[in-house]
Amino acid sequence: MAVGGRRISGAAISVLLFLAAQPVAAATFLSPHATLGYEHNSNVFMRPSDAPPFAAEGLTALGDTILDYKAGLGAELDWGMDELTLHAEGTREQYDSFSFLDHYEYSLGGNLNWRLGSVVDGTVAFVQSRYAAPFTETLTTSLLLDTERTAAATVRFLLTPEWRLDLNPELHQIDSPLPGFPEFKLRETIGTADLDYLGFGKLTAGLQFTDTRGRYEEIAEATRYQQREIDLTANYKVSGFSTFSASAGYTRRDSEPNPADSTPAPAGLGAFAGYEGAAGTTSGATGSLKYQRQFTGRTSGYLSLFRRVDSYGAGANPEIDTGGEVGVTWKADPKITVSLSYGLARDQIKGGLIVVNAANRTDRTQTAVFDVRYAALSWLTIRPYANWDKVISTFTLGNYSATILGVDVTGRLRW
Repeated sequence: MAVGGRRISGAAISVLLFLAAQPVAAATFLSPHATLGYEHNSNVFMRPSDAPPFAAEGLTALGDTILDYKAGLGAELDWGMDELTLHAEGTREQYDSFSFLDHYEYSLGGNLNWRLGSVVDGTVAFVQSRYAAPFTETLTTSLLLDTERTAAATVRFLLTPEWRLDLNPELHQIDSPLPGFPEFKLRETIGTADLDYLGFGKLTAGLQFTDTRGRYEEIAEATRYQQREIDLTANYKVSGFSTFSASAGYTRRDSEPNPADSTPAPAGLGAFAGYEGAAGTTSGATGSLKYQRQFTGRTSGYLSLFRRVDSYGAGANPEIDTGGEVGVTWKADPKITVSLSYGLARDQIKGGLIVVNAANRTDRTQTAVFDVRYAALSWLTIRPYANWDKVISTFTLGNYSATILGVDVTGRLRW
């Protein structure tokens, strides 16, 4: 399947580079940037405070300080009605004590906005990134890096002045090594059709249908699935004042063993009492709501709620996620912006986990984020920040809390 991943990457990048090579009629902008960050994480491995991962070696510390180096380049090419943006960024993470976690990450991609007159327009996008998987998903203290690729397109048809049809095909791939399964991967093909009525003025209402075909590979008890979701949607916008968007519907995921994958479980894995696998049906009411409001000229806020059927990263498992987030932003002056948010979520993971002895795991997560962005100069931004996470889980080693304090300095030019 790695060959298939390279085909997607190569085809998408070839299209974007071909477009970038065309004669530029309007404008071209380049934006190089670099960031130096320093942070202290009180719980690097996301473990319970009474279960440090290296206690047997006499090391009970959970925290560490991390240096973060980033460098990247963005580009914008404008052909009048069409616009192409490209980006590439590399990151170096360097740990003070746990140096075996030092690693490189990257992200690259592009997005083309195109228009064929006033009736048909759309986007083509591709992104590929490599990053360290969260320890709560890998369930190990070893560094494991995920590679994720997404190629997506949107075509919008203005059928009449009051009706619009959107079609959204997407390919999504994740190569996500796990203990005992270094080649574990998820492959998804997603298709979405959205029919909207525009005749209510500031309100847009519609019907959306999504069909997802996915399969897990290179893991014991691998499954494949088909997920269908149908939603009623609504979007309401008062320019400069408030926006409201909502969807409400039903989702059903049918999972079954993947006959194309017969990967055996390594010794010691996959034979836990209570292991059920992840085949079967996962279904229920799903939807989302987001409300944004501009309270004053300097202060704005938002509230979001969601319930969705998703995929759990540490195995071939479906999960139901329910939660919400509230946040506020204050622009103290043209140079200083202060943001604060708080989120609460409940994740119900169906079936047993192949890499640990846990079945039907449920996590309750709280997250708080605070940051201050100070535009010291037109090209220089300083951002001190603080993050707090707490998880209460039915899986003993999934319980943890962590506080992250840091600051990063970013220089960005635009030519």
